[in-house]
Amino acid sequence: MIFYKDEKLVVVRFAIQSKAIMKPGITSIFWVLTLLGAAIGSDAQPNTPNLLTKKSKEDSMNPVEANKQVIRNLYETTLNKHQLNKLDQFVAEDYAGVNGARGPAGFASTLQPLINAFPDVEWHIEEIIAERDNVMIRWTFRGTHLATYQELAATGRKVSIYGIGIFTLRNGKAVSGTSYTDRLGFLQGLGVLPADIGAPVRAPGELKKLPDPAPQQ
Repeated sequence: MIFYKDEKLVVVRFAIQSKAIMKPGITSIFWVLTLLGAAIGSDAQPNTPNLLTKKSKEDSMNPVEANKQVIRNLYETTLNKHQLNKLDQFVAEDYAGVNGARGPAGFASTLQPLINAFPDVEWHIEEIIAERDNVMIRWTFRGTHLATYQELAATGRKVSIYGIGIFTLRNGKAVSGTSYTDRLGFLQGLGVLPADIGAPVRAPGELKKLPDPAPQQ
């Protein structure tokens, strides 16, 4: 007897010496089906995934590690690639920033002007620490000032400053967040303030409104 399954030839041979198989009736049918099932089952087993044990990397993480991965992905796959349209994957609709920003759109509204002024900006992740639902990320901001930012005309200068972000997550998305940055280093990097803070500023009245390197989220 010959059977086909999944384009593989499965051959079931019956030993004619076996009286049990050659004997007509229920006993014969039982043994035929048993041998057929064993042959087909052994052939199909390697191609059948174990759905009970197959889990994604993120699903297998404990909640704290999963939250850390969410924030890492937020910076690496969304902010650093300037794809703010993907923020809804990491920021909840009821997200609340300290400046009143709400949801993914509010989160994006504080960052888009910064990206416009520093089109090559990247946040280089230095460290991520998490406890329960809270995640702290320490990063280095690097970018070139090529357009007006908060009334400060483009300087063409490259800046590199440090900062941290602190987020609270629920159900895999950020529901609140704030950031703390080296604002002094930012202004010094742009030449608004001298490297020697004791020296006079560039021009009178220039400090009326100083730019913020990373608006509060």
